[in-house]
Amino acid sequence: MNLKYVSELKFPAVAVCNVNKMRKSKTDAANLTELLSNMYTRGGANFSQYDISNTASEEFYAEMAHDKQETILSAIWKHEFIEIDTFQTIYTDFGVCYAFNTGNDSYGIRTVADSGVVNGLTLYLDTRQDDYNAGSQLGVGFQLVVYEQGDVPLVADLGFGAGVGEDIRVGLELTKITNLPPPHGVCGSRTLKYYSKYTNNACRTECFTDHVVSTCGCRAFYMPGPARVCDLEESFLCADYYAKYFFVRRETGCDCPVPCSRIIYNTNLSHVKFPSKVFYDLYKRAFNNSVDLENLLKVDIFYQELGVEEITQQESYGFFQLLCDIGGSLGLWLGGSILTIVEIFDISLKGCFNTYWH
Repeated sequence: MNLKYVSELKFPAVAVCNVNKMRKSKTDAANLTELLSNMYTRGGANFSQYDISNTASEEFYAEMAHDKQETILSAIWKHEFIEIDTFQTIYTDFGVCYAFNTGNDSYGIRTVADSGVVNGLTLYLDTRQDDYNAGSQLGVGFQLVVYEQGDVPLVADLGFGAGVGEDIRVGLELTKITNLPPPHGVCGSRTLKYYSKYTNNACRTECFTDHVVSTCGCRAFYMPGPARVCDLEESFLCADYYAKYFFVRRETGCDCPVPCSRIIYNTNLSHVKFPSKVFYDLYKRAFNNSVDLENLLKVDIFYQELGVEEITQQESYGFFQLLCDIGGSLGLWLGGSILTIVEIFDISLKGCFNTYWH
């Protein structure tokens, strides 16, 4: 383990997901609100009573999700306001999310040259809980995840929650892990069908996607591949269940080796109430009285220090160490052998000398 300080660090990608996946105003217009209520509050629904023919597409979920401009009220990067269009729409295991710094745009991958809040990302988010629906999540707020560019963000499993009325500070620590391949370690890689870069998250996603497609005959809208998207009935009764409990049931048949090199972003969270009563009116004016502050929260994401913790797996007994030990042993025995020969010669010479003179 080694702590290495650097002059610049790559900032991670950040995905922001509202806990509510479908807005009530949109499901009302599509006559699906009652269906969702029956699905999640009564344990089942009679799908034949509803028109769900148009629910089998990514576009349906994007249309139902909270709008990006209404969700992200303000975004500040390194103490400067940035356009909300900087955030890209992505489909994840937690629904439709908005991602910053993915590297898939004209901005490239952003970096920082110093630590602290002013050198990171600040978000003002609006939950709009008056437009919430019945769903699998019981709380109010957002689920966020920080991840390496090119990886698959598993928001539901690896993300952290951010509730309303809070200022959440997320201090980042970067860890770089290097593992050894066989025979000294167990790391490895494999060619993936749907992703160009091998990561453990990508491999897992591909694995349970194949399982869901073979079991349900369709895929969840966020899963990769050419299979058709499940409609609401197929998602609720089949795809969601098998995707959620795929690894828990251990019926994987899935070979996802540990990567030989990977980056982990460790998050240290702290919370304070937001906004304070002193600045309550100020924030209302700042948002032109168009935002219910009961729905507001603030998130600061930043590096705590400009350093990389490097964890490198090493051979416990390598070839070079073997040569050194062999060389040391040979030197010891060779030195001992020469000394013994000299001593024998010396004793023999003394014996002959004593015999001759006596």
